[in-house]
Amino acid sequence: MSLNIRGAADAPARRSAANTELAMHARGHLGPAPRVASTTFYRFVASVISLGGLVFTLGGLLETL
Repeated sequence: MSLNIRGAADAPARRSAANTELAMHARGHLGPAPRVASTTFYRFVASVISLGGLVFTLGGLLETL
């Protein structure tokens, strides 16, 4: 199993931008939507979550020894 951190970060960034744009259009603002969080932020969060899962997995394996 491979960790696709880059792909895991791009999808939420696109979804966030689309949701922000839809919300602004619903309010009548037709300009470009401001960026709430960058792709780098989502990559960082994905890395932290992946490493946290790895730590829990290795911790569980060490307990069985």
